[in-house]
Amino acid sequence: MKIAITCHYASLPEDHPTWKRAIEAAEVVLSEKVNLSKEELLDFVSDADALISGTDFIKEDVIAELPDCLKVISRPAVGYDRVDIKAARARGIDVCNAPGTNSNAVAELAMGLMLLLRHRAAYASDIIANLKEAELIVVEGTLYPLLTRLKKDGLLGYEWQESTQGPPRKYYSLTPDGEATLSELDKAWQEIAHTVTVLKNIEPKE
Repeated sequence: MKIAITCHYASLPEDHPTWKRAIEAAEVVLSEKVNLSKEELLDFVSDADALISGTDFIKEDVIAELPDCLKVISRPAVGYDRVDIKAARARGIDVCNAPGTNSNAVAELAMGLMLLLRHRAAYASDIIANLKEAELIVVEGTLYPLLTRLKKDGLLGYEWQESTQGPPRKYYSLTPDGEATLSELDKAWQEIAHTVTVLKNIEPKE
């Protein structure tokens, strides 16, 4: 069996338990990039039995050209919106998801995003660059739904600002509710950090 993976989890270390189990069970190939074009995706899965997709759009035109050997498309998240389920089923390809697998990563990203916006408003591409600089795994397909959700929850707001490089840009910032929520998260984090420090420094009894 050959499993093709295009999601950003491909950046996990080779000794990660998940990869160890996968490599023992099948031949696993990891894409060197995310957001593959149609042609790149079709070439990448040309002899694969299963695809674990990331932010790729796998719509009807792509599915029509997938190899006959491909029998499963899996999304390592809750949503199916990037996969045309009807077209996949018509070709006998099962589509599945994995809700909850990225809950910790999303929570980390949300807190990192709020920390970044604590002191200044920021444009989406700048947010991505700053989060990557902080070594948080993030791609556009992950960030934009999170921005939308945080705005819907009243934690973020935005305003349009003129740009010298093109059309106006949407700059995001924390709302008062967002600042209050971040303060609570920061307090909880400091308590956890304190507990870990204390436990690490406990001297063994003689």
